[in-house]
Amino acid sequence: MGLTGSVSYLLPLLFPAKILSAEMLRSAREAIQQRQNVVHGGAREVHPDELQRFLRSLREFWVVGYSEGRALRGWAFSSANGPEISPTSHF
Repeated sequence: MGLTGSVSYLLPLLFPAKILSAEMLRSAREAIQQRQNVVHGGAREVHPDELQRFLRSLREFWVVGYSEGRALRGWAFSSANGPEISPTSHF
């Protein structure tokens, strides 16, 4: 299963909607599709506002996965291997 399949099918099974909302999943799929357009489709431009929206949603998506993964001791980094990240962190 690739990235698109994981975001579309696997992650909704692993995380309830109160943790990983339908909007967050939709935004992640849109960002993945835009990435596919650039890498595989030869698209050369992404509107700056759209890019900012994608980056914000992917950061939120990562923070949720990181936080929940640490809580479940599943697939996230330990504090020794990565920074403590919260939804209010700025990159």
